[in-house]
Amino acid sequence: MPTNHDLGGLMKFLRRDEWRECFEGVFNEHFGPVLEGEGDFEDLAEVLGDHWTNALWGCVFEDFLTLDFEG
Repeated sequence: MPTNHDLGGLMKFLRRDEWRECFEGVFNEHFGPVLEGEGDFEDLAEVLGDHWTNALWGCVFEDFLTLDFEG
């Protein structure tokens, strides 16, 4: 039985082809200016640590979930 904190279904949803491009767009809105010519998102973990990198990714994911891409 899933718990209240189980994000597995949402993560599976995000991997669908029709939503991957939308997520990448939101991700680039958040991190494009920071990463432009400086490296990849994974490189941030070396500077910030995994905890903060995951928290930042979570902010992008949360923003993505609030947007209407079809309307």
